[in-house]
Parts: sequence; C-alpha cells; structure tokens
Amino acid sequence: MSASPQTKPSANDRLKDLVSWDSDWKGLRVVVTGIGVSGFAAADTLIELGARVVVVDAATSAKALAQADTLKIVGAADVLLGQDAVKTLPRVDGEKAELVVTSPGWRPDQSLLAAAKRAHVPVWATSNSLGGCANARAARRRTGSPSRVRTARPPRWA
Repeated sequence: MSASPQTKPSANDRLKDLVSWDSDWKGLRVVVTGIGVSGFAAADTLIELGARVVVVDAATSAKALAQADTLKIVGAADVLLGQDAVKTLPRVDGEKAELVVTSPGWRPDQSLLAAAKRAHVPVWATSNSLGGCANARAARRRTGSPSRVRTARPPRWA
C-alpha cells in the first residue's frame, strides 16, 4: 500500500491494491447498484470478501425482495429498494461510501451515479472490476486453494 504504517491509507490508495481475491477488501464501504444477476453476484462476492455492502435498486418485485432477503442473510449492511433508493448515494454504516460498483444497465448519468461522481467516490463496473474475484472464488471452491487471478483495472467514468 502507498500509505505508511502510521497513517490510515486513503480510499484511493486502498482501491489500487484491490486486484484479486487475496486483496484486503475487509471493511471497505461499497454501494452496489442493481440487484439483478450481476449486482447480486457482485454484492455476494464483496460480502464474502469482507466488504460492508449496501445494495440499491428501483425494483420492488417479489424476485427483488427475495434477493434482498438473501443478501441480508449473508451479511449485507442494507438493501434499499424502490424509486427513492436510487436517487442519492446512501451511506454505508453511517459513513460515506468508498466505492460504487454498478451493474451494466445503469447509465453514468443516473442520479445516484452522478452523486457518486460529485462526491469523488470511484465507480467501477461489475463486469470489469469483480470478474477476477468471482473466478478466483469459484476456483477456491473447486480446489480449496486460492487462485492468483487478477482483475482487469476497472474503468473510471470521466
């Protein structure tokens, strides 16, 4: 990490080191946008890696509610559903999020993502940022040993 042992690393310094399953995700405050296939998988993976995760989605269908219940059971800090849930950037455990992981269907100009940009919170796409970690998790489950899969550098929106 870039920070000295006496100082707490900045969120940006910490994010630079998140390249694999073996990276230190513990306690990272993350908002995941979307509770569909990729958002659910991203949230589940992040929770398993030790991140504190809040999931948001405009959906309130029976499927979204069931997925929300599952994520709460596995340790999501919160799951916020409905139109109001996607208007602003939620706090994670009462503090500013350090990262937003967004599903492919979310436009960069969507109000929550725009709020993240204004707050200087990095936004990563689920397909690029967590693919390696999910692959590593699958390999670990098959073999019982950690994989050395690296994730692609997540894209940053201008």
